[in-house]
Amino acid sequence: MSIKVKVCIGTPCHLMGAQNLIDAVNKFNKKSNADIEIEAVSCLDECKGAPAVQVDGEIYAPTTPKELIDLIKIKL
Repeated sequence: MSIKVKVCIGTPCHLMGAQNLIDAVNKFNKKSNADIEIEAVSCLDECKGAPAVQVDGEIYAPTTPKELIDLIKIKL
């Protein structure tokens, strides 16, 4: 089962650590050999809650790399 992760890389999210989220997912994906599709998107309309991610259609904002990986683990 594929998990779809979208990470906002708009200015507020970028400034609040969006790249750390992308790096964490890529590292977890390689380590766990999970089927995770990651996509950087320009905006998820959650600027006040930056950084924002969407996991299988649900938006989470703000989130940390650890919280994002925990969400992914739950969905695996």
